[in-house]
Amino acid sequence: MKKMSLTIAGIGHAINHSFQLMIPPLLPFLAIEFNLNLIEIGLLVTAFVAAYGVGQLPTGILADKVGAKNLIIFGLTICAVGSLVALFSPNIYILLAGFVIMGAGGSTYHPSGLTMLSHAFDEKGRGHAMGLHGLAGSVGQIASPIASGGIAVLQGWKITFLIYALLGFGFSIFVFIRWRGKDVVSRTNAQAPKQRNSLRRLLSKAIIIVFVLAIFQGFLYQITTSFLILYLVQARSYDVAIASLMLSLLLATGGVGQYVSGALSDRLGRKKVLIVLSLACAGTALPIPMVSNVILVILVLVFGFILLGLIPTTNALMSDLAKGSFGVLFGIYYLFAFGVSSAGPPIAGFLGENFGLGSIFYFSAGIAIICLMITLLIPAPTLNEQKGWADGIQNS
Repeated sequence: MKKMSLTIAGIGHAINHSFQLMIPPLLPFLAIEFNLNLIEIGLLVTAFVAAYGVGQLPTGILADKVGAKNLIIFGLTICAVGSLVALFSPNIYILLAGFVIMGAGGSTYHPSGLTMLSHAFDEKGRGHAMGLHGLAGSVGQIASPIASGGIAVLQGWKITFLIYALLGFGFSIFVFIRWRGKDVVSRTNAQAPKQRNSLRRLLSKAIIIVFVLAIFQGFLYQITTSFLILYLVQARSYDVAIASLMLSLLLATGGVGQYVSGALSDRLGRKKVLIVLSLACAGTALPIPMVSNVILVILVLVFGFILLGLIPTTNALMSDLAKGSFGVLFGIYYLFAFGVSSAGPPIAGFLGENFGLGSIFYFSAGIAIICLMITLLIPAPTLNEQKGWADGIQNS
């Protein structure tokens, strides 16, 4: 059960993020095709991210009720349909609709996939499992910018959308055929219906703080993945293919960072790891616009390790605090992480349009400091640092 859950969740995570990371390499081509400025590009990204975020909560509720398998199949099928809509878009409005459909389909993955893992692994191994899950997602993130940018350069951006549509349809069929076991649903719905907690009772102080933290971590992720390629192409005169490779390298080191941080959080505690990573994230983002191209490469790699290392640690903390109601709480969590944080790309686009693309990284450094301050507010010790603490917070 553990092996199958981790396999399906890992591959699904990779493909889910492949759809999201398909977009940044295409932005220079779409900007030319549809005559877009930086603010409009930011809004185009927001169309995907907002739909991706808003769909998390209803998906989380469904994950607790109907299980993860059907949601993963359904979501990736919808992603594929959205990619086909974008493929045939004659104007920016149809393209926008395609991005919304892809985002809505992508919104089904995290509540369902993380619910699956939260049931399969207990607290002692959960950080490690989340790290492996994050590493698998990074494989998709790493490969996607290279594949998307390469296909667009060689065959055109429309062929990119076609290939990704086939990928989404293909994995949906794979999961349908390979998953023979019983689907997982939340204990609070399937095993103990008389002990359901109200949403108000589930929302402890620690969980609310983590939700707020998710917003600002989401800002960091969305801004970086959306604008790094544009920054390298327009401010540093990189070729699109090389800039796409740089994003993939950032995500590659991020994959390692996810594995390392997830494992360390099991040993050292979630909060300690988040404090160190948030501080390091600010210190790495700040000098990016000021350094030479050689130092830039090093900073981008280190920044990726740190930035993506935040994700499994925060996921594991959220899972620790959820106490069985994984689907609905992960749904709310990712509503904040992607839905609310979808405001980030237009804000970054405004800054880039008016103050230069380098200002986006100063903005990112400031957000990382906010993440640090929010993390310091999380009640200590966290669940994995003191046995039984989670039982205590339910009564707080």
